[in-house]
Amino acid sequence: MRYLPLTGWRNAAYRSRAVLLAVGLLLPAVTLAGADQDPPWISKFPALEARVDSVMSVVNAWTGSASETLADYDPLFEAVQRHASAYWQDVRLSQTRTLVAYDDNWQSRSEIDFEHGRVTIETLRSGATTEELTRLIEKTLASPVDDSALDSGRLSDTPTDGIQGVLAGQVRDQEGKSVEYAWRAKRYARWLATHRVERSQQADGSDILRINIPLSSNHLRVRAQQFVPAIEKASHRHKVDPALVMAIIATESSFNPYAVSHIPAFGLMQIVPRTAGHDVFNRVYRKAGKPDRDYLFNAGRNIDVGTAYLGLLNHVYLKGINDPVSRRLCVIAAYNGGAGNVYKTFGGGKKKALARINSLSSQQVYNRLRTHHPADETRRYVKKVKEARTRFRPLIVAGTT
Repeated sequence: MRYLPLTGWRNAAYRSRAVLLAVGLLLPAVTLAGADQDPPWISKFPALEARVDSVMSVVNAWTGSASETLADYDPLFEAVQRHASAYWQDVRLSQTRTLVAYDDNWQSRSEIDFEHGRVTIETLRSGATTEELTRLIEKTLASPVDDSALDSGRLSDTPTDGIQGVLAGQVRDQEGKSVEYAWRAKRYARWLATHRVERSQQADGSDILRINIPLSSNHLRVRAQQFVPAIEKASHRHKVDPALVMAIIATESSFNPYAVSHIPAFGLMQIVPRTAGHDVFNRVYRKAGKPDRDYLFNAGRNIDVGTAYLGLLNHVYLKGINDPVSRRLCVIAAYNGGAGNVYKTFGGGKKKALARINSLSSQQVYNRLRTHHPADETRRYVKKVKEARTRFRPLIVAGTT
């Protein structure tokens, strides 16, 4: 839902601490000048000022302690980092659009790239037999939706009948046939283990066996269809445009139910537990607390929480915006950067900002969000979601056909 510019860093523990360090360095400078005013010297350095504004727009949207907010994130990957680093010199961890899961006592791993449509399977067991590689491929292709093993960075051992999980309908075998059932999945896996194994080395000289598997060209659309029923159910419940929900999911995670980021945010709609999650639990579900990562890694629950939060933005936090298109654009920006920053984009406090928004056309509102929002990421986000809504709306209209 909300990101800092640290996405190139692989190590989750370092990323979390880098966020805290950045906050720790920036907060004193802002505090010296007062909560609503930057220190006078910073205006002499436009690039730094923009950086501070972007980071603080995220920090200001958080509630509670940053260290407590990150508490769900570090334990998720510290164990993976610790175990995998005993064998791998480049430990890979799941991110928003990739799922990385380990197997064979951490000596094998699989990475599903949901954005670019490819699967990479690697093992340090250079003497692995064809049957062992076949089993590893089968397990990877059969990765289910909602499995606690995958939540924790391990390949699932859940029995499946072919490819009926997160990659259902997205894999074609060497003959171009859709791989759906166990016999075809096993046959394709054995063919890959026989004909598509590449060899490379780590820096320490240890061998890596690698198998690359492309997903179908329409993998994103096919994967999106899996979640249409849950999206329609949640949208009806919370009175939210289902095409918008689908566009948010596409932009946040490329329909990766195991998406995780360093904010931390979890699942398909990248829910931040202490902000959006807390709001939904307290204001919509009428119960105390906040969802934890296990709750949010469940695809159906994640969609409902994210959709409920969109409903709060649309019907409560931004309800004073009269034009429905303008309100939808502001909801998109608020989902990424908070409602407060939407009002800041249009100047003054809430009352003044609402008056200005309501005096503009929806195109003018869009242009303003794209050029004057305090966070560069949110400026880009509004465009991405707007375009994704147009692209995925036919799936909602047509249902699952």
